[in-house]
Amino acid sequence: MTFAVEGAGRFRAAANGDATCLVPFQSATMPAFSGQLTAIVQAGDKPGVAVLTATAPGLQSETLIIKIQ
Repeated sequence: MTFAVEGAGRFRAAANGDATCLVPFQSATMPAFSGQLTAIVQAGDKPGVAVLTATAPGLQSETLIIKIQ
């Protein structure tokens, strides 16, 4: 899965819980493990909206809007 963040935040890390995965946490692309993973978005210095988009081959992309205060 690949992550992108626009707006008042930035992508920081992703983790899938697989102890054998060698992909760095800071990579914006991470394979899912048992169909799951976690992405971390850091708030910027100003309030606004951060838009997290997740994409993966063969799946519909999804967008999450995060309010930053």
